[in-house]
Amino acid sequence: MRKRYTIALALIICAILLCVSILFQYRAYLEDQSYGEAITMVTEELSINYLNGNKIKVDEKTKEINFSVTNHSTETKYFYIRLVNISGNTENLSYEITANIDGFEPVTANFSQTILGSRIKIEPNETLRFVLTVQNPQERTVTFEIETDIEQIDNSFASTVLANNTILENTDASDGLIRKAEQDGDVYYFKGNVTNNYVSFAGQSWRIVKINEDGTVKLVLNGVTEQMIPMNTSENVGNTNFTQSNVNQQLESWYAQNLMDYDDLISSTRYCFDDSIMTDENNQIEYLSDIRIFTEQNPTNACNGTSVPQKIALLTADEVMYAGGSANENTGYYLYLDGLQGSYWTMTPHKKENNTVSYIVVNNDGSLKKDALETANLFVRPVITIIRRASVEGEGTIENPYTLTYGT
Repeated sequence: MRKRYTIALALIICAILLCVSILFQYRAYLEDQSYGEAITMVTEELSINYLNGNKIKVDEKTKEINFSVTNHSTETKYFYIRLVNISGNTENLSYEITANIDGFEPVTANFSQTILGSRIKIEPNETLRFVLTVQNPQERTVTFEIETDIEQIDNSFASTVLANNTILENTDASDGLIRKAEQDGDVYYFKGNVTNNYVSFAGQSWRIVKINEDGTVKLVLNGVTEQMIPMNTSENVGNTNFTQSNVNQQLESWYAQNLMDYDDLISSTRYCFDDSIMTDENNQIEYLSDIRIFTEQNPTNACNGTSVPQKIALLTADEVMYAGGSANENTGYYLYLDGLQGSYWTMTPHKKENNTVSYIVVNNDGSLKKDALETANLFVRPVITIIRRASVEGEGTIENPYTLTYGT
């Protein structure tokens, strides 16, 4: 009896395993069948006809994907196209996208650039046709999806900058405007030797640092103030409260002299001086910025310490790193100031020892340096944030910089 029971149990287990195996194979079959299958997706405004499907599998050297977008609304619309859910090794893969649109320049890029097109204009009842050709010289298996949807357009400063740039989504990219998803929305920051982030404002030349999650735009002066000053005077040594620092007092004075007439265009924004700390084996205070910037080389847009509402402040060490700065010399990114005879402050502290704080600063060779004592005399490079509702004219080049036209 026991032997028969054991045999029956074994047969049942084998049957269950066989069923599970068949189920997984069938699911894999269905999933494989879904790749390349023609599909039409209809929204309130657009009809998107993916002739080769919106779920794509590439395992040959060259693959051509065709799709079209039709505006079935009664108004002019704008839309974007991007790649999502990319899976597989995309090294050495590249693509080219072409379209039957006057003035549409073919885009050739690798898979670090997932935006195939943005702010694409389509008139009522118009159909636009696209061809996406993927080059896969090593015949790796890569899958991805094509996403196409409406993009809301306005005339704000942020929207104009986004419309004038190809958005990159790989932080390893050397130059360009890079999108980084954050908890409260997307941040877009300029990196490398970019030449289209110039702004003329209040009689001064500025550079765009980034577009914040709320649509405000952060600017840094394309130069420094004339006087070299300490972060803190001897009477205030050891105080990490940026609002009480000597530098902040000088910034507020500079603001009153140069920017007060434009106050309604400048946002009161929370600036971070990152006083989050750890204690080392000698019971000395070190700020977490040291590990983040110099050891892990992993900057953040989040504030790990104290933030304060300000009309004017400084760059953080994280923002300098996002822009292309590091502990090494770099004269090839937009924050480098040619001919500067000295270093300039960031508002990121590094260490506190013997009740004296040292800060991370930017050297005249473009590198980030730690251990600059707060009593040292360094240059000041002001930072401001433009309100979300501001509009601009211009192209952002040094010859034709963005100029603010109004804010309501």
